[in-house]
Amino acid sequence: MSHLPLDQIVEKLDAFLPEAGSLTVDELIECLSTMPGFTDYQSSHFMKILNDGVYLRDPEDNTRISKASFILWSLLYTKTRSKVKAHYFALMVSPVEMEKISSTDHDFGPLISTLVSFACKLVNQYEPAKSGLAPELEDDDMIQFEQSVRGLIDNFLDNVFDVNSLLTRD
Repeated sequence: MSHLPLDQIVEKLDAFLPEAGSLTVDELIECLSTMPGFTDYQSSHFMKILNDGVYLRDPEDNTRISKASFILWSLLYTKTRSKVKAHYFALMVSPVEMEKISSTDHDFGPLISTLVSFACKLVNQYEPAKSGLAPELEDDDMIQFEQSVRGLIDNFLDNVFDVNSLLTRD
């Protein structure tokens, strides 16, 4: 999965499910199955993440995978240039091609929070499991860490936006 290009993943998802929403694991596999290099998914760690990854679940129906969550996870997991990742994140925050992005946009905070949470889980749970190792942090440590995420997000926003409340897409 990590070798698949983010732009192609998003393109396939948008063609399969044009609006925001969710899909089943089988639908996601069907959607991505025509991508070159997407052949060894059945026996891969990718399937474990899809089947066990509560982080990817749609809050309205936990049997389905949230399209937005899967794209956010792909932002972290794919080997794609940072500029491309930033472009797709900006589209998630503000789907209309607006010139500026606001730090107070109602989607910005939850998306950043989810992205930071995914990054923590990717390092602590996904990668060690892929190598057959135990997670580096115990569940209690992860809970304590997730409580610190708000501070990380505030620091991130302060560094990115500085004294401005708007950023240009560039």
